[in-house]
Amino acid sequence: MERKVSIIIPVYNVEKYLDKCLKSVVKQKYKNIEILCINDGSTDNSENIIKKYQQKDKRIICISKKNGGLSSARNTGIDNATGEYICFVDSDDWITEDYVFKLVKNLEENNADISICNIKCVYSDGSEKKVSFKISQNELLSSNDALKELFIGEKLQNHAVNKLYKLELFKKNNIYFPVGRIYEDVFTTYKLFLVSNKIYIFTDYLYYYLQQREGSILSSDFNEKKLDLLDAFNEINKNECLNKRKIKEYIQIFYIKQLISLFYHIFPVYNKKSKKQLKKIFTKIKKHESSIIATNFLFNGKLKLVDKFKFMILKTSPLLYCKLMRMYLHY
Repeated sequence: MERKVSIIIPVYNVEKYLDKCLKSVVKQKYKNIEILCINDGSTDNSENIIKKYQQKDKRIICISKKNGGLSSARNTGIDNATGEYICFVDSDDWITEDYVFKLVKNLEENNADISICNIKCVYSDGSEKKVSFKISQNELLSSNDALKELFIGEKLQNHAVNKLYKLELFKKNNIYFPVGRIYEDVFTTYKLFLVSNKIYIFTDYLYYYLQQREGSILSSDFNEKKLDLLDAFNEINKNECLNKRKIKEYIQIFYIKQLISLFYHIFPVYNKKSKKQLKKIFTKIKKHESSIIATNFLFNGKLKLVDKFKFMILKTSPLLYCKLMRMYLHY
């Protein structure tokens, strides 16, 4: 008998994309599902779209709440889920018809706590985005090996999506997404890996992750909430269970790569910020504990030369790094 799977879809003002998302979910080959659509205070036509689908498919449950953000919506889904397994689908993404079927099959056949497939990143015009991570072979990983892969970031990423979890991982360990934070997945995914025994990863591309149109990041403003990433680093660094795993070198690789990624969001708009604003941002990053730790780790052989070079420039002069990036990308 098929075990029930709870699919959680946080919804906030996505009327343009929601139909495609819900259409892919209700067409699942795996039938024993409940679809928890968490309407997080949408002001557009999103709730009506959910209710239209709800009339045709009784597996859809619409929960409307005051806007609280992505983490709050996911947490509401976790609290209301009645399945043995749980997965998350973002409301502007879509999944293949065998998404749930294959995730469940691989989890159960390998006696795993989490199963993970590949993600295909696409733009709204249908073109694909080249990504730096890919699961290249099917593997059954121990918790420790999965954590290493998560922090290296070449096979696994912190996304809550593209994964099927045993619901008890959340409930028994009181794991929830941090409300009011961005980089909520960075705060959360490693905790789920920590409390898992086995994690199965496989190469099928079953999840389609919608990106902004190429180049749009270059015109978007830098939100200082992105510095929440530094607080996520703090939590990781102080997690006693993680410290016992003796995988510090992998965590430090993660710090360096994520700090480089953070600056990818800063350089397009650095000339739109006042010197005072830039100094505040750069000082906070440079003086952060994880940044200092990462500096001492630069000569580790596991870190790619290009990342070492980028980080050395960042530590020496964040402003110079921003200028070089703008020149390199002709922005």
